[in-house]
Amino acid sequence: MAQSMRNERLFGYTSKYMTASHLVIYFTVLSLFLVSCKKASTELTVQGDGTRITLNLIGVDDTVMDEAPSLSKANITKNGDKKPTTSATVDSDILLEEQKVELEDGTEAVVRFSEISNTPLNLTQNSAKNATNNGISSRAATLGDIPKGIAYRLVLFNNTTGAYVATISAISGTSFTFTEANRNTNYRWFAYSQHVTMPYMGEFNVGNPQITVSPTENGLLYASGVFTTSNVANGDNQLNIIFQRKVAAIEIVVDARGLFSTINNINARTNSTNALKTGTFDLNTGQYVGHANSSDNTVSNASFVRYNVNLLDSVKRAQIYTTDSQSPIQNLQIILTNANIDLDFGGTRNFSELTFSTGTTISPQLGKRYRITITLITSAKNINNVNWARANLFYRPSDGGYRFRHNSSHFYGTVGGNPLTTSADNGEFFNWRARTALFNDTPNQIDPCNEVYPRGRWKMPTQAEAQLLANVNATSGYPRRRFERQSSDTETIRYTAYITGDNIPNDPYIMNWITFLSYGRRNQGNYEISEFNNSSLNPAYSYHWTSTANGTNAMALRMMGNFPNANNGTVTLVAQNTMNGFNVRCVHNNSWTPAAIPALPAADY
Repeated sequence: MAQSMRNERLFGYTSKYMTASHLVIYFTVLSLFLVSCKKASTELTVQGDGTRITLNLIGVDDTVMDEAPSLSKANITKNGDKKPTTSATVDSDILLEEQKVELEDGTEAVVRFSEISNTPLNLTQNSAKNATNNGISSRAATLGDIPKGIAYRLVLFNNTTGAYVATISAISGTSFTFTEANRNTNYRWFAYSQHVTMPYMGEFNVGNPQITVSPTENGLLYASGVFTTSNVANGDNQLNIIFQRKVAAIEIVVDARGLFSTINNINARTNSTNALKTGTFDLNTGQYVGHANSSDNTVSNASFVRYNVNLLDSVKRAQIYTTDSQSPIQNLQIILTNANIDLDFGGTRNFSELTFSTGTTISPQLGKRYRITITLITSAKNINNVNWARANLFYRPSDGGYRFRHNSSHFYGTVGGNPLTTSADNGEFFNWRARTALFNDTPNQIDPCNEVYPRGRWKMPTQAEAQLLANVNATSGYPRRRFERQSSDTETIRYTAYITGDNIPNDPYIMNWITFLSYGRRNQGNYEISEFNNSSLNPAYSYHWTSTANGTNAMALRMMGNFPNANNGTVTLVAQNTMNGFNVRCVHNNSWTPAAIPALPAADY
């Protein structure tokens, strides 16, 4: 019977049988054990003559070892608007498939399915001359690093007699020398790791050399070889260990940068338990002896880690595995059962049961990694064939970031019912086509909407596009317009364009409207606000730049509401001085394609 990986590691399942009275004794013994095996531990059955074997953990050979069909020859089928390809590349990866999906609330998701390329392995001279000890020939290879602190186990046999010699438990990044070997002796060995930090405990069970490798655990690294120690008394022999991956890994990457957010919590699953295989691996032979459908197809939040430290929690990844290179994976689906996204005014936004399907059939190759990248892009709302952003452009000086607010709310721009007197802190008032929200920034430098992630998806509206919004003047039916307040006199009048439905909006992600707050304008030469009004009487104004110049001025969309909760008001295009500080509401750039999304930086493996 295969031995579960979990049962070999420290703690195992013993803790759940303990009583409270045993805890002090248990943790005292445990602490002594951890101190004793901080670097490595050895379980011996024979004594040596003082000959030493120093373990030299080089890394992971990412060269594919089995002869499964190449992905470049994989069966690729079209499904909907998916765009499979075998020649396009993302950075150095092979892009197999790309598709754009619109979710229920209009949020876009760009899904890429790719094969992760490997990089050349350059062994040092000392490593190269001993490479035969690891079963590694002079063929071209690729090398991946093993992070410090990963537990692995090496099992040593006398290759002449077949006798078991020792079990060595060690930690990557920590040197270890086995001192009980014998000179001029031929040894057989194998080493393995399930890529965990908890040290292996006790002696290897020679009578049961099989372990179970499951899709939602941590994969399997394996190495083996035969070598002979030198005929020098008390000599030191270097044993180079180059692991191979004995699984095919599928990496799930969720990128929330297009939502201008970080990921708070995320859980996922695959579409079925038979898409990925569990394997029974024989450590003596280095081969799988059987495969079965997995009993677990879920990926918990704990499995999702930061993709790259520089991206913080805006991009997260998890890995799932399969062990059977002869079992093609068809129509794999990744379902985000729950994706909880942080909002900029507090709280979270939740996506649930988002299904992303692939139309590519692959024959998974052991040692390879495949990646499904889900890039989420904030939604837009279509009015008269122009897709408008749901909230204003916002510039964050601290990181040079261009993004949209998460809500069309008075929350951002007021203190005690009035706009911020220093509107640079607000970040929503721009001189025309200026780089920043500073009052003295030079006009006509860039299209700031173009800088919103992903770059090029958004642009400033032209005068003609803004005029299509101004043309919505009906007060009944759809589309129609209304000037209204959400709650009380502390809320400015807002202009709302309704596509369908009814009621006053309080969430920009509800599908049937977009709103423009009457924030007024920032004066020329300072940060003071004019034409703002939150009383029950007198008009309130909003100004939003277009990209269209008018002589030395530029055209702006001006909205004026006389009274809240009424149909009174005007929406017009006016020429304005480019040093005025107006809001910017971006629209979709229809020439943009998902291929323009930049490749992710290297992952922190």
